[in-house]
Amino acid sequence: MSDEAETPGEHPSPVPPIAPDNRQLWEWKTKYEDAAPQIRCEAKILGLYLFSFGLASVLAFSYAGDFTILKGDSAVPLFHLERRDVLCWLVGSVGGTVFAIKWLVHSVANGIWHQDRFLWRVFVPLTGGIYAHVVLAIMQSGIMAGKSEDFASPNLMREIVIAFLAGYFADGVSGLLTNVANAIFGKVDKK
Repeated sequence: MSDEAETPGEHPSPVPPIAPDNRQLWEWKTKYEDAAPQIRCEAKILGLYLFSFGLASVLAFSYAGDFTILKGDSAVPLFHLERRDVLCWLVGSVGGTVFAIKWLVHSVANGIWHQDRFLWRVFVPLTGGIYAHVVLAIMQSGIMAGKSEDFASPNLMREIVIAFLAGYFADGVSGLLTNVANAIFGKVDKK
């Protein structure tokens, strides 16, 4: 019998899992001591975006008509937005917000967060909404992926899904739009 015999009921301690950021067990303090306030600020902004765009998406989806402001007592619209357009922008912005949140969490957890990316994280959700419109317009015109006759009949759910994906993958959409523009207008040579 060995000197290190286990007593009944005792188990060897488990091997600690390897954390992706090479932290040891019980190492819980932030490595972003000075930057923690800015990281929290970014998280709050993105949380507010997600809440606002998400709530507005639900409200716009539940609203049956278009959004119109009439000029005085006349029937002339001063301002008009179709429900579909509002929903596409909002849902594209939700997609961009979800991606920005995912990237913020990933970059903090993996030690690659940087102050200079603040503007990227704040504006990606907004550009996601714009890209959602552009992608849908390009697809409906038949210029890109999918047949234009597939988009001849309105399908709000399909458009919402495409809007979310365009917002979520805004960086990839930007590159794709560059390729589309180069194909249409030709590539500008650098001088």
